[in-house]
Amino acid sequence: MKTFFGSCPTLEAIYLANDNLTKIPTTMFSHSINLQYLDLSENYLHNLDFNLRNSTKLHILNLSHNNIEGIIQKRINHLTELASRKTGGNNLVIDLSYNRLHCLCNSTHLITWLQHSPADTNITFTNIDHYTCLYSNGSIVRVSEVIVSEVEQQCSVMETLVNGSNCNCDEEQRKHLQQVWVSLKGFFCKNDAGILVAMKNQPLPSCFNPYRRASFIASIVIGGILGIAMFIAVGLLIYHRNTRQVRPVRSC
Repeated sequence: MKTFFGSCPTLEAIYLANDNLTKIPTTMFSHSINLQYLDLSENYLHNLDFNLRNSTKLHILNLSHNNIEGIIQKRINHLTELASRKTGGNNLVIDLSYNRLHCLCNSTHLITWLQHSPADTNITFTNIDHYTCLYSNGSIVRVSEVIVSEVEQQCSVMETLVNGSNCNCDEEQRKHLQQVWVSLKGFFCKNDAGILVAMKNQPLPSCFNPYRRASFIASIVIGGILGIAMFIAVGLLIYHRNTRQVRPVRSC
């Protein structure tokens, strides 16, 4: 398929809807210089990582009904550059409806792009008022209602995280982490047992407290027993010495 599209640069419309596609090779449409309509709807694509930079005549890009979660900044720049060349109100029309878009801590660039005015980018998103995305606290919200500055502020708590460190015990920070727990995928911390656990677990993993560890408690118990034993031994020694002194006196 890749070779076919590369050898047919005159194609103006490509229909690949409902073809069970899961991934598109990066250079698949790199030679489709006359492409105007590209329909990839009703597939299983998870991202848009193919090159359309040379498709300067592209007018409609249909990606609806897929599993797309996000688009890397590089492809966003390519599509924006592509649309900027259009004139006379002939916008690039992109359909991302019925996808699994993310508006997580690493996806704010996508939300900013989707919320741009068509007048600023020469891009029109079909049915954008109905776009929804996965929010950092696990809820599903409308893309149009997401306030990027608030997301960035909430996500700032992640700057304090060090992967593999002890789980956070600060109540205020744990409260902020709870607001962005979906974005914690890939982060691990040591719980109160000293075991690495995923921070995305709900509720948040118990914080690391060395005073609650079994080894610490065992050492305290053993130390206490030894202390009591020593105290009893000292008491018995003193009692024995006093008893020996009384016996000679009685003998006299």
